[in-house]
Amino acid sequence: MLAVLLTASTMVGCKDSDSDPVGPPPPPPPPETQMIGWTVTAANMAGAPGAVIRLVCEPNGRAATIRGTLVYTDDSSICTAAVHSGLIGMVGGGAVEITIQDRQVNYPGSSKNGITSGYYGAWNRGFSFGAVTVEKAEWSTTMTTRRGRNNDVFVLDCPANGVAGSIWGTSVYTDDSSVCTAAVHDGLITRASGGRVFVAVRPGRSSYTASTRNGVTSRSYGSWVGSFDF
Repeated sequence: MLAVLLTASTMVGCKDSDSDPVGPPPPPPPPETQMIGWTVTAANMAGAPGAVIRLVCEPNGRAATIRGTLVYTDDSSICTAAVHSGLIGMVGGGAVEITIQDRQVNYPGSSKNGITSGYYGAWNRGFSFGAVTVEKAEWSTTMTTRRGRNNDVFVLDCPANGVAGSIWGTSVYTDDSSVCTAAVHDGLITRASGGRVFVAVRPGRSSYTASTRNGVTSRSYGSWVGSFDF
């Protein structure tokens, strides 16, 4: 009789286990999306470099100040930068995702989609809309292959211990100048350390002025078909 009771108890236990399986935990809730106005910046938004913040810009916006292209200083208007980047319109507003970026040595200005952004030098924190493509440069790299793509900005990493190349101009350089050498001349990086720079394609100019800066001497030149600056 005892053996029968033990067998029944075992069978009941198996049945309970089969009828109540343990499934995977539920997925986490989607991140909260915050509605923001057009004066809101990322300066007071928490987040380390790489953090993604989802936002919705109110419709019927009014442009505010921004600095940079591709990556903007964190005190720039997020919604205005989104229009500049071609992601939303001022009338309709819309959803955007910003990615917090670390310190950059320069933030070039440009005019895009009816918005003009300002230039700024080194700033400790910024934001972008998604990942930013970074190209590895050599000290011989120029911008001639991007000629005509005016106001487009490219991010280049100059290696350390570079050998200076030829450059023509001051602040604005001929597009066949060495980008990394021009960045040293402009005070953004050093030959010893190299570094990351944002390079903006510009139209040709009627003349380029020579100067000596930061241990680098540039040459003068007359009219040329393409330029770049930082």
